[in-house]
Amino acid sequence: MSRSILTRRGALSLAGLGACHTVAPTSLLLPRHCPDPTALERRKILALPYEKSAFPIGSMAGDIGDDRAVLWTRVRDDRRSSWGLVVIELAQSDSRVAYEGPVSLDEGGFVQHALEGLTPGARYRYCFVRVEGGRAVARGAGGRFRAAIHRDSDEPLSFGGTSCTSAQWGGEFDTLRRAALCDELAFFVHAGDHVYADEARTLEGFRAVYERTFSRVGLRALHESAGMYVVWDDHEVHNNWDGETVEPARLAAARRAFFEHHAWRGGWQRPRRLYERFSWGRTLDLFVLDTRGERRPSTRAGPEAQYLSREQLQWLIDGLRSSTAAFKCVVNSVPIARFEGLFRVAESDRWQGYPAQRQRLLEAIRDVPDVWFLSGDFHLGCVARLEPSGPDARVIEVLMGPGGQLPNPIASLLDPPQYDFATSESNWVRFDADPRARSMGVTFFNEEGRAIFERTYRSPFTTAAGSRTLRAL
Repeated sequence: MSRSILTRRGALSLAGLGACHTVAPTSLLLPRHCPDPTALERRKILALPYEKSAFPIGSMAGDIGDDRAVLWTRVRDDRRSSWGLVVIELAQSDSRVAYEGPVSLDEGGFVQHALEGLTPGARYRYCFVRVEGGRAVARGAGGRFRAAIHRDSDEPLSFGGTSCTSAQWGGEFDTLRRAALCDELAFFVHAGDHVYADEARTLEGFRAVYERTFSRVGLRALHESAGMYVVWDDHEVHNNWDGETVEPARLAAARRAFFEHHAWRGGWQRPRRLYERFSWGRTLDLFVLDTRGERRPSTRAGPEAQYLSREQLQWLIDGLRSSTAAFKCVVNSVPIARFEGLFRVAESDRWQGYPAQRQRLLEAIRDVPDVWFLSGDFHLGCVARLEPSGPDARVIEVLMGPGGQLPNPIASLLDPPQYDFATSESNWVRFDADPRARSMGVTFFNEEGRAIFERTYRSPFTTAAGSRTLRAL
């Protein structure tokens, strides 16, 4: 994994490539914070031919903090060329080249380039380039991201989320192509089932599924439009897998492919753990969980039920209780809210099927204000209270997506008062976190870009005046 430290001057090893522009053809909109392309930009960047065949699955920024990020791509290159990276810090008056230099490819053609020294809250544009004789001769995949805001900032933030993106059923992911047009998002969350690799058993098989999925126009555009925070769920390996019964070789191949295909500190060789905390100033703390890899179904009905490992559970409880951020958002691949009726059929595959540990977590955080759970898996979108009544009814969970998958028709069974909204339409969700007003806006957008649900919740999350508008992005 290559690593760069950004400076105010930048490392100008590829002279003259300082420009602010979306260079990949699937990046669909020049955001408002990006100035119009300059003559220098057109001459030095846009004049370079685009290497479409060399970048079949685009690029991604991830693992983003206030001073760091990882930039990812996969290069298909039979010529064994040299490759570089240009990173531009955007500003209203004067954009600058923040980094310009080489990147390294592993044996599979994957690049996971670590940047350090970012400016908190700054917006960045990046581009991978082919280099010959010390000069860039072609441009490749690229995108944009924002560094997390300064630890003392309480800036209001907007971010997006979805889940469940199947190449078989998602087509070109038009829902997510529209999400990529929303240039105000600080970051985007994918809550699992990023691919559906159930038939794969080898590393090459898993890689083929990622290529088939990530090459679709809408998903690629989303990956390149904002920094991504991701979790895995079951279909990154196979349906409803667990650590007690999964074939070890199959799991190892799936795990490596998951790390290979995301912007991840350490790459697949030395990856960080699958759960992590990301702080966006005093506005928001994001707790990304691994709710799939540590569960032990044989313990499910007992007092020591293990849905998360003891270490991860304690890390989550301690983190939520110590957080000083206005909002604490837990990215949770499978829902924690109570779902009854027909939903009980699959109860063993979620928190509800591990009642002792679920209760332990909820009791431990009952006095923690403004906790939100952001989840996926069900092929439906909804806004739910964790319980229909009692102290846990004040905590809200939002099921995001599906971003491209068969709809779940039993969404129609989710009624008030526990559920404010439910839909089986393909969707993505926009969240507007305002720590100054202590409010969280939740808006669901469907495939046509229409807002099918829009509501603002104010701490302690009584519903503010909201409307079900039909405005389009």
